[in-house]
Formats: sequence, C-alpha cells, structure tokens
Amino acid sequence: MHPRHIALHAALILLLLAPAAALAGGSENEETVMPAAAPEITAVPFVPSALGGAPLETVPPQTQSWPMTAVAAPAQEGGTVALLDAPSIGAGVVMTYYAGTRLTALREAKPGFLLVQTGTKEAGAMGYMRRSELRFGSTALREAAPEYMMIELNRDADVYAWCDEGSGVIGSFAAGERFFAIGKNDGKWVQIAVPGSGIVTRRDVYEWLDTGAQGTRADGMPGITCGFVRMETGLGRGYPCIAERWEVEPVPGEITREQAFSLAVQAALQLDLPEELCTETALRARNPQATWMYSMADSGFVQLSVNVTLALDEALSVSVNLRGDGSIISANRTEDGVILEAFGGLP
Repeated sequence: MHPRHIALHAALILLLLAPAAALAGGSENEETVMPAAAPEITAVPFVPSALGGAPLETVPPQTQSWPMTAVAAPAQEGGTVALLDAPSIGAGVVMTYYAGTRLTALREAKPGFLLVQTGTKEAGAMGYMRRSELRFGSTALREAAPEYMMIELNRDADVYAWCDEGSGVIGSFAAGERFFAIGKNDGKWVQIAVPGSGIVTRRDVYEWLDTGAQGTRADGMPGITCGFVRMETGLGRGYPCIAERWEVEPVPGEITREQAFSLAVQAALQLDLPEELCTETALRARNPQATWMYSMADSGFVQLSVNVTLALDEALSVSVNLRGDGSIISANRTEDGVILEAFGGLP
C-alpha cells in the first residue's frame, strides 16, 4: 500500500478510537483517564460499493401532527425550561429541564402554551411549557446539545414514580453509583434520564462513556431509566455534563434506513468475513441496526454520521460509518471488542 494511503487509514482509525478531549475545569479528587492503547489492526484498501451510481433514495419531507417530538430550548445559554402546572404566565413550576431534553408535545393548551410529557406515563411528568422555549420535529434534536446533571451518590437512594414520596418506590441506586438527571425542582427532586448512545463528558474531571442504565428496579431487574430521586443533604454530588455526540432521527434529504443498510452491507463485503457470511443475503439476515448520530461542530467528529452495526455471532460484529449523503467514513470488523480489521473511506 502506498505510504500516503497508510497514513490516511491510520489517521481515520485513530479518529474513531480516540476519546474526545475532556472539557477544561478543576475539581477536588481530580483524576486523569488515559486513552486505551489502539489495538493491532490490519488496514485494507477501500473498495467503493457497487451500487451502479444510481441516485440515492432520501428521507421524504415530514408532516407535522400531534403528538410531536420536541426539545427543550432555553432562551439563554445555561438556562432551563419550566414545566408549569397551568398554561398561563405566573403558573406554578413543577420541574425545570436542561437544554436538549427530549419530550413529547401532546397538544396546544392555549395560545403560546403546549401540554407536554417527559419521561414515561408510569414515571414521568406532564404539564405545560411555553411554545417559544421548544423546538419541534427530528431537526430539533440537532439544534441543542443535550445537557445533564451527573450525580454520584454517597449513600443509597430510592427512586420514585413522581416527585412525591407517596408515589411509590420503583427502584433504587446503591452508594457509589452514578446516574443522569434531565431536570430538577425547588423541592430538591431530580428527574432521572438515561442518555442515548452518545458520548457524555463530565466537564470538570474526565470523559465518561455511558454504557447503559444503572440502579435496580423494584422487581429486581437491573437498570433504572426514569423516575425521581430526592436529593437530601449529603446524598451525593452533581456535575454538569454536555453530550458531544447524541442520537437523532433521519431528516429529509438524508439517506433512508434501507439505503444505509444497503451501503453498509456492500462495505462489509470488503472485509475478511467467514465464508458463510460473504453474501448480501447472509448479512441481511443478521438484522443490521442503524443509528443517526449528531455531534458538536468542534468535537472532532463529522457533524452527522450514520452508524450501521451487524452482529454476526456472539463475538464477531461489523460496524460501518456513513455520512448522511451515503459516502463511507469507515468500516471495521471486531471480535470480542477488539478491532481486527478496518478501512477508511472518503476523507
């Protein structure tokens, strides 16, 4: 392989493997997390997918109707959006939510105010928000990086279905565990949320990757995804966090989910796969999954990538990253979490 191509492949691989730099700031007990050493991989040349040069199918325009996906968008940076107990100026505040909080707008209650739902019906909150503090539809998910409060517990904490201890315990966290909150109120209650598959940076200490829900549900199953915790004095410490990459939905003008699968399968066929998986039909049978990921413009990633994964067996998987226009960013074959083979596509 030409030295220039080797350098390009290496740069692309490092870009995908290296964690985003932690945001600046100090804190007591500050610690530094070193990036893991890059595994040994075999670089292979990129071979364009054989799709015949046909125009890419794209997501069609969307029609707006209730209920709608909405995102909290405070008027001021670092601000919050209030959930009110009535659709009027001067109404009581139930909770306040950080920028980027996803919610469902159910209907217009009166001019300028919408009825909205956060969390779930079983463990969430319903109330009213000002229309001017919300953004709507799948494009809204890209307008504000989701913000959270990461809380580290000093002792055990119960999780309730509502911000009232009479609402019933639905789970618990153990001392030392961490969870994310999307909002709070003056009664010292915080509302739990589990970020999607995005990278979340703890601003004052180190980068921390969310690997799923923590805590234990009341039925004994692991993972608390919603609910409320009352932050009593000494219960824990909170750290503001902001997502650097987060999951969004495809928008008009981008490739469809089906097109993403076709492109990813063609790219996967360029990798060294088991013989029984070297056909498009065999790979399609592995149920490819596609996720649209958005990132902050200065985070070091492309602003939008479509990640397609194929679980070939318990240990072996293939991951293909595309741009919204269908061009290949990279593809890799991973076994037991170790990248064995990778190639980069267009710069």
